[in-house]
Amino acid sequence: GVYALAAILILRAGQRKRDINLYWLAAAAWVQALSVLFFTLYADVGDIFNLLGHVYKSIAYMMVYRAVFVSGVLGPYLALASERAQLKTLLATIPDMVWLKNPEGVYLSCNAEFERFFGAHEAAIVGHRDVDFVSPETAEFFQHNDQLAIAAGKPTINEEWLTFQQDGYEGLFETTKTPFYAEDGALVGVLGISHDITASRRMQNDLFFSEQRFRSLFEGIPNIAVQGYDRERKVLFWSLASERLYGYSKQEALGRRLEDLIIPAEMRADVVAAVDAWVAGGADIPSAELSLQRKDGSRVPVFSCHVMQ
Repeated sequence: GVYALAAILILRAGQRKRDINLYWLAAAAWVQALSVLFFTLYADVGDIFNLLGHVYKSIAYMMVYRAVFVSGVLGPYLALASERAQLKTLLATIPDMVWLKNPEGVYLSCNAEFERFFGAHEAAIVGHRDVDFVSPETAEFFQHNDQLAIAAGKPTINEEWLTFQQDGYEGLFETTKTPFYAEDGALVGVLGISHDITASRRMQNDLFFSEQRFRSLFEGIPNIAVQGYDRERKVLFWSLASERLYGYSKQEALGRRLEDLIIPAEMRADVVAAVDAWVAGGADIPSAELSLQRKDGSRVPVFSCHVMQ
């Protein structure tokens, strides 16, 4: 009766938790109950009931072993293997290069993108050093940055031009190197991540030179006052001609709202409304002859036109 009751209780727990190992334990308890039943029925040591009692007890012990072994011994190993497989898949899908080296500079692991950099599979990279794949000068540069990260005890960042051995691709990379420690505080090695910034740096340079050309163009026109402002009408650009025309220096004008500088008081509400509507996708501000205001309060006639960029 006790084994049967235990089987029912364990079965209910297994249903609630959806745990297959509890089902095995419930079955073991039930089989053990049958074993006890047969032991109560036999009259002689050699009869069938005694034999069945021992057979069922052996089966019950095997079921208990299976449940305990899977949940307590094999289960953690299977979970660890699953986590490692997931981590491996995650690293393989990251577009950046990722690698781990021990404190002596020997590779412990890397992802697929790093394999492309060295032109070799991970199995051929692990256990080797930088000098086995790149020039001595480049290897020394890599190792120097590794030691800087270890000495700093925190992530360090550097930029470097790298050439991929697999396909010859050359790009500018931002590399972050971080000391990697075990739970007990012992240094495991250096974790490295390199992100390709070639395209973004090219865009930054193009934007810089474009802005320089823009400034050079309008700074060189003495009779056309050019102002640039953002969607909140704060001044971003103030040409030399604007300084001469309105009396505000570039330092005085930058960051201030346009209506606070050159728009007369009676026009400010209309100008603010027109610019806000234009920025929101409304009608363009028409070109027109206006009477604007200098720093000293005097009026100056101008022909005003607006262009959105």
